Amino acid sequence: AFQGLPEDFSGTLLEVPVGTGVLSLPHYRRMKSARIVCLDYSEQMLAQAMASPAARGLHQVEFARGDVGNLPYLDSSFDCVLSLNGLHAFPNKMAAFCETHRVLKKGGTFTGCCYIKGQNRVTDLFVRAFCVPMGFFTPPFDTAESLEERLRSMYREVKVTRTGSFAGFVCRK
Repeated sequence: AFQGLPEDFSGTLLEVPVGTGVLSLPHYRRMKSARIVCLDYSEQMLAQAMASPAARGLHQVEFARGDVGNLPYLDSSFDCVLSLNGLHAFPNKMAAFCETHRVLKKGGTFTGCCYIKGQNRVTDLFVRAFCVPMGFFTPPFDTAESLEERLRSMYREVKVTRTGSFAGFVCRK
């Protein structure tokens, strides 16, 4: 999921959703010249991310509450949009795709990862029987093919990789 971010990234980055920050915040330590906005709809997740040991000393990071389906940023505001395990959770996926595209600058990178259905029956069953009823994931879900098709319809360059029931992607606008 981080393959779309150079180690010395120094632009503007929007992460949606940040969740607890356990995956992303440690990576931001090396991005001292970047401006990073970590957004989540859940106040509880934001509080956990802000209070986490990984958040300490990250002066280039700001935390914000917001809806990925209606981002509070101007068009072309970010050099990079990162979405780690968020697309399968968002209730309005099309709005999320449109909004992340809208706030991304021309030539910018959309990168991340998400669950894709149809790769493993056991995982698909777990998602239907546990993740959806618990509210962690929200259908409908993309297949590997439909995710790549959707991204290709929006971005000029698209690379999708699969690992089991998850797809990583790096897209250029």
